Amino acid sequence: MNSLRITWSKLMKFLYALYRDLCGLILLLKVEYNLHLIERKKLTVSDLFRDLVRKQPNRNCIIYNEEKWTFLDLEVYSNRVAELFTNKYNLKKGDCVALFMENKPEYVGLWLGLSKIGVISALINTNLKYEQLAHTFSVARPKILIYSNVLENSLDTCVDQIDSNIVLISENESKKTNVQCLKNLLKFTNGEMVQASDTILPQDILMYIYTSGTTGLPKPAVIKHNRYSAGGLTFFKSAYLTKEDRVYVALPLYHANGGIIGLGSALISGATVVLRKKFSVSNFWKECIEYNCTAFIYVGEICRFLVNQPKSPLDQQHGIKKAIGNGLRENVWKDFYERFGVKCIEFYAASEGNCTMINIVSKVGACGFTPLINRFIPFLPVFVIKIDDDMNPIRDENGFCIPCKPYEKGLLIGMIGKSIKTAYNGYANNSQASSKKIIENVFKKGQRAFNSGDLMMYDSVCFFYFCDRLGDTYRWKGENVSTIEVENVISKFLNGIEVSVYGVVIPGQEGKAGMAAINTKELDLKSLEENIKLKLTNYSRPLFIRLVDQLDYTGTFKTKKTRLVDEGFNVNKINDKIYFYDNLNQKYKELTQSDYDNILNLKLKF
Repeated sequence: MNSLRITWSKLMKFLYALYRDLCGLILLLKVEYNLHLIERKKLTVSDLFRDLVRKQPNRNCIIYNEEKWTFLDLEVYSNRVAELFTNKYNLKKGDCVALFMENKPEYVGLWLGLSKIGVISALINTNLKYEQLAHTFSVARPKILIYSNVLENSLDTCVDQIDSNIVLISENESKKTNVQCLKNLLKFTNGEMVQASDTILPQDILMYIYTSGTTGLPKPAVIKHNRYSAGGLTFFKSAYLTKEDRVYVALPLYHANGGIIGLGSALISGATVVLRKKFSVSNFWKECIEYNCTAFIYVGEICRFLVNQPKSPLDQQHGIKKAIGNGLRENVWKDFYERFGVKCIEFYAASEGNCTMINIVSKVGACGFTPLINRFIPFLPVFVIKIDDDMNPIRDENGFCIPCKPYEKGLLIGMIGKSIKTAYNGYANNSQASSKKIIENVFKKGQRAFNSGDLMMYDSVCFFYFCDRLGDTYRWKGENVSTIEVENVISKFLNGIEVSVYGVVIPGQEGKAGMAAINTKELDLKSLEENIKLKLTNYSRPLFIRLVDQLDYTGTFKTKKTRLVDEGFNVNKINDKIYFYDNLNQKYKELTQSDYDNILNLKLKF
């Protein structure tokens, strides 16, 4: 009887996977057909948008507070932008403009207009200050920097480090004498379509989206027109959305989730985006109801925030049917669906990479899948390979990588090819960092793959599950944090004392919280705290500080973090002094047994 039950269970699992694969095949064919047309007709993002303007000029494209921007409104505004930067500033294809602005329709109109003349937009994280902010400008090499007036104080922290040749333009009038006003400049434009001096192709660069990396500072990932179009199409169709849908976007537009997946549902696929300046847990469902939203874009942290809110009649009064995003934990996923009735379409992707997977059937806990046949006849370019303790690929006797079997954890890689899906565009102006992400001679001579830096496993029917981030980054509050960046800030302040930063799990929290092990027994905690608050963003500040006698190193002189991660902040395992950031009192304090218990029991919030 037991063996019969097991056989029946396996059969049902297999049939479910076949159904999934059939749905995936139909979806893939639809997307591939559209991408083929884009390539054949050489259509850019602005071409696709202009086609939507012709078909539905008066449909709402972006709703922002009380503002309603139709497709025609956005087209006219972006034409004004293209005209201004062509005629007054003589920008041309390949030039770069940095955008340092919060979410708003004008932000979209700026990069869309710049794209019409072949200018690349560098989308800057609005949380950054000081050296981090200056670095993002310098690596993009912009000729012009456009910023919101509300961010002027942040800009002032690094303005003396910015190239003096960069033209500064504020959105509204500024008291600074060397700054021009965008609103005034646009008054002298007419909104007619501008003909670019050079042909813009789908393979040309549209924008830079910054990502954390092993250098310790943000790097601009290259997003080409065809990559943006593919993202806008694929995720839209994966959620079976239509032009009648209204997609709620409260994530920052300088990240891919908000800027490509969310915004792309309007610019590429013709739906309406309800744009918010930032996410508000208390207003989320109210606004979804008020604006008649039918879908939203998430990171896992958002879903956890919503689940942790007190129950309300609004939980079932909204019209949200689907949510698209990543980073959703299995336990939160179940609670979220049962309480709100929203189907989550979880995906895996990286701004600079080619490892994209989508869980189109909403299998709880999975971030994507490959068809069953892919295990025997590999035609989709995503694999999991074995790695050693230094996180390097393990090679067989012929020098090739070894694929993992089901349920074995390993490194996720994406085979590099010439198609939109398999192309690896790397980082702007940084060939060294780009090449570091490539694994050579994967399964045969000359074969190359993108190293995702993420630990994955897949089950017997090829559902993929995210396990952990490897190396030098972890995720907290929906943001990727570079451990090297945090280490450098702390070590510099402590006059070169060795520091090891890593992510630790806190029960009930998405992602991992930062923890810094400092090789010292004496510390001016208050001064360090002030420096951390000054130099690091809220999400990158370590929540825990551990003072150690010495740090252990690998044979290649990298700090060994495995033991540190395993021990976490467990006061029952660690004799070292540990401090934690007390949110209530806004300062670091020594971690006691009582504090530790309160963290485990979810009585202390972070």
